[in-house]
Amino acid sequence: ILVCNFFPCLDTVGAFGLGPCEPPLAVDLSHRSVRVTRLHDEMDAESKTALTFPPPKPGDISTMLGTGGTTGIPKIVPRTHAAEVYNIWAASRFAPDAFAPGKTALCGLPMFHTNGMLITGLLPLMLGGHVVLAGPAGFRADDVLIHFWRMIEKYEVSTFSAVPSVYAKLLELPHEELDTSSVCFAICGGAPMPVDLLSRFRQETGINLVEAYGMTEGVVGSAMNPPYAEDMHLGSIGLRLPYQDMAIGITDPEGAFLRWAKPNQAGSVFISGPNVFSGYLLDEQNEGIWLDCDGKRWFNTGDIARQDDEGFFWLIGRQKDLIIRYGEHVDPRLIEQAVCSHPDVEIAAAIGRPHAVAGEVPVLFYQARVDTLPRDEDLETLVHDHVGDRSAYPVEYIRLEKMPINTIGKIDKIQLHRAEIERSIRAEAARVGAKIKALQFRQDALRGLVATVDVLDKQREIKARLANYSFVVDFDTLPDPKDVFDPLAHLINQ
Repeated sequence: ILVCNFFPCLDTVGAFGLGPCEPPLAVDLSHRSVRVTRLHDEMDAESKTALTFPPPKPGDISTMLGTGGTTGIPKIVPRTHAAEVYNIWAASRFAPDAFAPGKTALCGLPMFHTNGMLITGLLPLMLGGHVVLAGPAGFRADDVLIHFWRMIEKYEVSTFSAVPSVYAKLLELPHEELDTSSVCFAICGGAPMPVDLLSRFRQETGINLVEAYGMTEGVVGSAMNPPYAEDMHLGSIGLRLPYQDMAIGITDPEGAFLRWAKPNQAGSVFISGPNVFSGYLLDEQNEGIWLDCDGKRWFNTGDIARQDDEGFFWLIGRQKDLIIRYGEHVDPRLIEQAVCSHPDVEIAAAIGRPHAVAGEVPVLFYQARVDTLPRDEDLETLVHDHVGDRSAYPVEYIRLEKMPINTIGKIDKIQLHRAEIERSIRAEAARVGAKIKALQFRQDALRGLVATVDVLDKQREIKARLANYSFVVDFDTLPDPKDVFDPLAHLINQ
């Protein structure tokens, strides 16, 4: 076990007293003696004039990261030194003044995550900048958020990166009396950012907030919105990074590639370039993820987007059924498998319920066997026993008389998603006292699933409330609902 103590390296008088005690020389784990050594002791034993081992090569493995969250069996992503250095250099080209000698990045994301490790870690350090670590828990700690704007002023922070829920909380904190002029721009990623929230943050703080897109398999970034463009293309995830290709492909229902998409045509996102990994550590997880086309090897990200005539990408959804809660990925299959182990549950489906702060929270729909009714506490126990991460615990267990099934016999999660969006809209309308005359859904070729709402009053109030959600809402005049067949009524009314 290698123990690292960073307190002697801190260039300040910290608020941690004398720091942690020195570790023992050995520990006993399951009756086995395990040697414990200190990083500084190992460094002191090395030569002060030359390396005693071969230096790493560009193609050597630098890190092996999990894809994060509770996504079933972990997918381990090996990345090379060359891929990581290239990727953060390419990202820095979008805002070279924010990543420069003497500039300071604030890191509030976990250091075990590729974003915290690279965008607010290796990138500023590689270019001669500084990094402020916002405590062990980062943005997850209330104290960090409470004092966030003071940290920006004190350390003259030039950039930082966070998920949408953090930006929503920051707007609730006073900042008008503090100097935040050092911030060149801020980055949002990890989950879809509501356009109204993005626009409001820019207006109220004066900070250029841009969306970016990436994944562990592509090191960290694949696309980014230029921070200083006159037309910000709000809602877009931006342009591809230089020297990395990113394209939209049309696939069949089984995921097989058919052709490249036309401008503004939705399809699967494919990436190819020096940042793209060569495959997961376990070979069985690499099936169906690659496309060899045009002399290049492309990785199918599993996300759905379109590319407009100017080259900007617009994220529409994802092929995967992953639930994203506070930026953490939750695999619904883990929840479903746990609940279906109950003898009285016939089938189950976990989906993400829209949430104004977390983005999504898991909810579980199930259909019980004939003449049986499982208790919610029994289902909760099963999930807690089989799923280790609290972020995957459903906030509600909903029993349906009949689970919606599509034409090929699978659970129709689209209907469930629509039901949850409608539930969220009606709940927000009730909070502001707005009366909804009608609510309908349609599938838009450019924007994905769109909810159209016809309200009799307080449109401004409900519109402001719904601006915090990532689903798309239009306000328009609709036919009287009694004249329209609603296939979701049996789900909403249960």
